[in-house]
Amino acid sequence: MSKERQTKKKSRTVSKQLLDSKALSEFKKKYQHDSFCKEHLEDRERAREFLRFVLDKELQKALVIEEVQIDKESYIDADLKKLYADVVYRVPYKNGDGSVVVYILIELKTENDKWTIFQLVKYVVRIWDGELKLARKEKRLDTFLFPMIIPIIFHHGGERFTSPTELIELVRVIKGLEQFTLNMKALLFDVTPMGKDEMPQDILLCAFFMVLQAAFSKESVNILMEIFELLKPHFDQPEVLQEWLKDLYYLVTSGKYFTHDVYEQVKTKIEKRGIKIMSISVIDQLYAEGIEKGIEQGMERGFEKGIAEGIEKGIAEGILRTLNKRFKRVPKKFEKQILTIANLEKLEELADFAYDCVTLDEFEKALK
Repeated sequence: MSKERQTKKKSRTVSKQLLDSKALSEFKKKYQHDSFCKEHLEDRERAREFLRFVLDKELQKALVIEEVQIDKESYIDADLKKLYADVVYRVPYKNGDGSVVVYILIELKTENDKWTIFQLVKYVVRIWDGELKLARKEKRLDTFLFPMIIPIIFHHGGERFTSPTELIELVRVIKGLEQFTLNMKALLFDVTPMGKDEMPQDILLCAFFMVLQAAFSKESVNILMEIFELLKPHFDQPEVLQEWLKDLYYLVTSGKYFTHDVYEQVKTKIEKRGIKIMSISVIDQLYAEGIEKGIEQGMERGFEKGIAEGIEKGIAEGILRTLNKRFKRVPKKFEKQILTIANLEKLEELADFAYDCVTLDEFEKALK
């Protein structure tokens, strides 16, 4: 066996050991479920479909879901940022000039938390406090009323959510004094126990829910292939193909049981279907380039930091290959800018845009 082949074989062996190691599990935590969920729930079309699926008919009749707005303001306390990511929708009344704020809380711990409903109460008070300050600033306190807020606990994890969804369940209530006790009820939406017949008709929303289940399931290969079969007939639509790529990347970075062996199973199953789409090369790039570069860099910079930097470098080089393939020649200044980006979120955005941009000038603007 040649020295080059021995080196590649050794690299693959080390890579497999790393992918199945505790160290990778720690690394995955950096790219957990919050950003993936927020990206979907902050897309207006997905938001509309989500609300139509989750809210009962009476609520839907009262709201103009088609005009849902994503509220980008944050109402999270510094301590709560460690636990939750917030998504706030503003949905107009059908008969009025105000708005109902539908508050969606995404549980990042993906486990039962007894105090979730109490934390939601704190969010609601924070929203009301912000609205009150705005009303005072605009000098309309005489007519001001707090907006309605519908709190929703959005949960997915290894087990279903069984913690309290009403504040009163956390209060030591004295008989006869119930009317003086503050209470709030949250709508619980739990992806974990959903069966196939309970999934939405909208294929992108369905794929979103299914991949959340796959992230904590030992059957992640089967679920992922079901998602593939669901989306495959629509791969000619850019948003559908993009969904498949996002689902793959999410499981690679955050799937509890997504090891090297699982990756190989998925790759084999897709290739047997005679389909070679860039999704496989994206995973190859993350594993083969990013992880292996991380091994090398980890020797000098520390294991975890080395892996992170290696993946960033692997994605950056993948962006350059994409641009060179699409536009023939990429200016040197682009290479320098891209290769010095030390922000995984920014690199992911640029990786997507490298496929979508029409001209290099557009890409250059995205770099700034």
